[in-house]
Amino acid sequence: WKRNPEAFQAFLDFRTSMTRDLHADFLEVIEGAIREKGKDMEIIVTAMDTLAHPEIVEDCGIDIRDVIALMDAHPFTLQVEDPARSWSGLPSRYADYFELYKPLVKDPSRLMFDINCIPDRDLPGTVLPSALATGTELATTLYYAARPSGRAAIYSESTVLPTDIDLLSYVLGSDVTIEGTRTAFDIEARRPVTLFLGRSGVVPFINGVKWPFFGQRGVSIPAGRSRLTFKKAGVLDQGGTAFRITFNGNFSDLKSSGNAFILKYDSPTPIPLTFSRPPEKIYVDRENRTPSLDRAGLILPRGRHDLEIVTETPAVRAVNVLGYLSSSLFYLLGLGAVFLLAGMYISAKVKK
Repeated sequence: WKRNPEAFQAFLDFRTSMTRDLHADFLEVIEGAIREKGKDMEIIVTAMDTLAHPEIVEDCGIDIRDVIALMDAHPFTLQVEDPARSWSGLPSRYADYFELYKPLVKDPSRLMFDINCIPDRDLPGTVLPSALATGTELATTLYYAARPSGRAAIYSESTVLPTDIDLLSYVLGSDVTIEGTRTAFDIEARRPVTLFLGRSGVVPFINGVKWPFFGQRGVSIPAGRSRLTFKKAGVLDQGGTAFRITFNGNFSDLKSSGNAFILKYDSPTPIPLTFSRPPEKIYVDRENRTPSLDRAGLILPRGRHDLEIVTETPAVRAVNVLGYLSSSLFYLLGLGAVFLLAGMYISAKVKK
């Protein structure tokens, strides 16, 4: 290879082209399997960076430009991984990577970066306090890595410290602005976000509309500007009669009619929809997608779609309300009977 660099380059080109063809073959097989299942599933291709680290072409036999070229024919998300020699670099290196990839990847929502959070870094000659990225270093790294699409991968969940896991969700929400008081908030978000609730017994309203998209994790807030207010929950807004929906996509044009919610949503990836009780009907672009009664959710297709959720018919609602009220009545009667028997017992003891 020293005497004939042209031949060596031809060998490197042959090797990267073979890797490119293998990617194309595997993608076609995977896409065929997805079509057979009839479900919208995301494909993520992880590739080593060769734009900032061209030596990887020789080291690993892959040129990420070849992988990017496949994005026009195959609907996958590209996940870029940097080599170990760069793990001791500044967290802002991911902002530099994005500038390199931005001219080549047409849709930033299909680009994400992989953060290797493992205790395997070369510390001599650096100012790093530990071999494992943690604390503000990991938080800042995730901040820069998630800027292009709002997503990032962290390798591996078994090596991230538990205290860091609790912090990282707030890092991803760092571009959200919230102003207001305890009962009303003005929220501006670039992407959908979940706002944690520190209290119960309330019902949220977004821009004056009663909001069904909240649960134990909090309130699902759409992208853009929103005004979040609360009202005290009534008897039928809690417990078994309440209907809770968790939906983390970006949605708009919400309309409610009786027990039906109609909206438009847009998501670059398949998106989960979960609910506290099985809904009566779910329609996506007027196509029935109602899950079976034993399912607590379903995966909605990516892209822009019309969604209609019918929580329950008036008859089912009446049965649920009647059942809730009657069970509450029986509970109160039973509780009253217990106190009555206890009073009779104490009275008999005293008289004796």
